[in-house]
Amino acid sequence: MSENCDSPPHSNTFFQCPPDKDRASSEPRLLPLFPVEVPDAHHSGSTNSPLSLPQSPEETIPSQLLSPPIPREPFCGSVCLIGKSQHMEDAISIIPQILGSLRPSAPYHLHFYGVFDGHGGSLVSGFCQAQMHQMVLEVLLTRTSEIQGIAPASVDWWDVLMTRCFRNMDGLVLRTCPCGELGVNCGNHSTQTQSQLYSEFVGSTAAVVLLSNCQIIVANCGDSGVVLANNGNTIPLTHPHKVLSTDGRVRIEDHLLTTTRAIGNRYLKKYLIPDPDVTLRTRDSKDEFLIIASAGFWDVVSTDAACHVARGCFRHSHPPYYANADDANGEPHHFDTLVPSMSLMYPSPSATAAAILSRMAGIRGSEDNISVIVFLVIISSKNLLLLVLRILNHIILC
Repeated sequence: MSENCDSPPHSNTFFQCPPDKDRASSEPRLLPLFPVEVPDAHHSGSTNSPLSLPQSPEETIPSQLLSPPIPREPFCGSVCLIGKSQHMEDAISIIPQILGSLRPSAPYHLHFYGVFDGHGGSLVSGFCQAQMHQMVLEVLLTRTSEIQGIAPASVDWWDVLMTRCFRNMDGLVLRTCPCGELGVNCGNHSTQTQSQLYSEFVGSTAAVVLLSNCQIIVANCGDSGVVLANNGNTIPLTHPHKVLSTDGRVRIEDHLLTTTRAIGNRYLKKYLIPDPDVTLRTRDSKDEFLIIASAGFWDVVSTDAACHVARGCFRHSHPPYYANADDANGEPHHFDTLVPSMSLMYPSPSATAAAILSRMAGIRGSEDNISVIVFLVIISSKNLLLLVLRILNHIILC
């Protein structure tokens, strides 16, 4: 079991290229942030020329990302479990303040959260874990004619940028060597080798959330999902890209997939697209928390049940996150006895919620890897102080 999963990217442990004089190691190579060359086969006029960057971030970053939220980094908990699967193919990425690397003194606030549900291996999900947030930075800072005339930070603006980000990631993955050399074919594999065949089937879904001071941006490709708790209600921010037509179901399920969108999967590329559905929501004072989880979780836990359990973790925290421990209907909130005991094991209600939700999916018989991220999206200064005191108390007790 791996909790608070911020581990280095997964490498392909099944096939490794032998070292040679031109390559220092067979570990995955991370791309530098700038420049990068990514082919975009989905645009007829695209080229492989390096990205053109602006003189300063202010030229492309919308003003909605410039004023600081409170708190600057939301309280977050995450769990990534292998579950009943034979291999760990999921990956989680949590990158607070991804714009801070551009100019640490400037008030840029954008947090990145991603759940990547791999299939056929962990190669693609691991690369998404390591590179997707950099792709977001690159599309934010790149001059492109695609967004000319579109209102900055609007849903259409984000849709263009996040679609380009996912397509760039897909193009990069399709150029990846079976040994794990990112974006480069080392030349040590013939087209008939087992490792080459392995790489043809590796892919990943992706559920990405960007949190700014006033917006929640969700980009989803595949059957992972994101749900928002708001004023006691459950608001799904994604819908799974499942096969609906009979012909399509037979066509894709025959190849061991049940989703119509994914990153990678060279062998099934004519059936799958990497384009995400993008949802934009303005943050308000009634927002509570967000849950991002892989299909291994959502296959056995409903969105209402997930929010019910997570909300109970915040209400049963010591001191409680909610002033009123009753639910929206005024009825007592009956909750599993796991909460009082497990809440002492984790530094925040978010971490407790992620742990209990992942265990809940396992008990309900999930056959897949289980990945869950829970984080607050709005918090008052009073409740922030209470949570900080609880974290300090946890540190002292440990």
